[in-house]
Amino acid sequence: MDLPIRPARGVGCTRRRFVWLVPAGAALLATAHGKPKPAAPPDPSTFAHLDERDPHAKAVGYVEDAARVDRKAYPKFTAGSTCDNCALYRVPAQPWSECTLFPRKLVAARGWCDAYVRRAVP
Repeated sequence: MDLPIRPARGVGCTRRRFVWLVPAGAALLATAHGKPKPAAPPDPSTFAHLDERDPHAKAVGYVEDAARVDRKAYPKFTAGSTCDNCALYRVPAQPWSECTLFPRKLVAARGWCDAYVRRAVP
């Protein structure tokens, strides 16, 4: 006849001990495996200026000074169109800022490219 094996008194897990250990273990795991901290965003002041000879810049006709736009090659250009008043320019009223078209590069506020989209006036 098989008899159930019972642990010696004081050894093993009683209901009372289980009820005490489970929340304590959960609390320990929650603090040990919390959400990881997100990485700090990159500092835009460390980005390089976009070079007009860059292949992506050439593809959209980027120039650092809108006065030098080739009007025959880019008939859509209108006077007063600059990166500073473009919807893609991230921080208006800055001499250099990041453009959504050229991530991690700074473009000139006086510049222009064929992807120009006039910023909506609030």
